[in-house]
Amino acid sequence: MNRAYLSLGSNTRPEEHMKRAVGLLRDRCDAIFNVTVSPVYETGAVDGEGQYLNAAAVIDTELSPQGLKDLILSDIEQRLGRTRDSQDVTIDLDLVLFNDEQHQLGKRGIPDPAILERGYITVPLADIAPDYVYPPTGQTLKTIAERFKDATGIHKRDDLLL
Repeated sequence: MNRAYLSLGSNTRPEEHMKRAVGLLRDRCDAIFNVTVSPVYETGAVDGEGQYLNAAAVIDTELSPQGLKDLILSDIEQRLGRTRDSQDVTIDLDLVLFNDEQHQLGKRGIPDPAILERGYITVPLADIAPDYVYPPTGQTLKTIAERFKDATGIHKRDDLLL
């Protein structure tokens, strides 16, 4: 059994799309055996325009990283109307960690180096896997997330559960 760590984000009807994406993950009981979801965070966009909702999920699956991306994540993005040529993001599902292994999925490296740079990825991950050791640095996600604890633009949404 493999453990995969996902980053979820949306800036277009985000409450609806995040809930639907998590529901679709949970519905794939043929390929996903457990889904744990972090609290939701509201964050500013990297380019400074708009607001996003972000969360993280940990799933157990027998799929490989490529299989998970192709069969599940891309399918959910497509079902929810994700297009890559727009600033309007209905849903973005990224595989950021897979067990404690290293992989290359197209241009995306796993472990995703953005974990060290983007609080909107790391803070939700640390909520559900604080003791996970990020292989490139040997630091726990909780330790890495501490860097972002005073960052402006990352606010926990206690009113929204996925």
